[in-house]
Amino acid sequence: MKTGLCGLYCFKNKEGEIIYIGRADDIHKRLKSHEHLPEECYNEIDSIEYAIVSNKADRDILETLFISQLNPKYNIKQKYNEKASLIIDSTIMLLWQKANPAEYNFIEQHQKYINKKKNNTHIKGRPKIELPDKFYDLYPQWKKGEITATSLMKEIGLERNTFYRRVKEYEATLINE
Repeated sequence: MKTGLCGLYCFKNKEGEIIYIGRADDIHKRLKSHEHLPEECYNEIDSIEYAIVSNKADRDILETLFISQLNPKYNIKQKYNEKASLIIDSTIMLLWQKANPAEYNFIEQHQKYINKKKNNTHIKGRPKIELPDKFYDLYPQWKKGEITATSLMKEIGLERNTFYRRVKEYEATLINE
């Protein structure tokens, strides 16, 4: 499969049932990094099909419609109480192509994902910026109005949003004590 193809992909079991539908800006890259589903899903995959879509808006709408109508077993986050009112026929609307499941090491990828979660090494975002010790010395002066928040932020080297977020957390610990 070529890289850079925007579209939808689906996993099918041996009975030909669609068990998962996904979308991606780059289908090949997405399948290479697929790891978040239960291991049972990856064990059930017998075939993979994908359809190229010309733009992200169409892709997102089609994904919602397919999930709504087909209710795939492993699309847990996108379950809908009602079926979409638009009826689509996937054989007419999209040209589905086959991909080789053996090309993607889903079980291995999933195991790495599980190990990261167990070891707590899969941290999203930047590390939390802690309050420097100097803050605890200057905090009472700021609360008494002896120094401004701006001068305190400069003194301890924190940006405004981070400063107020950490102050809120700190003050919550004072209330709980």
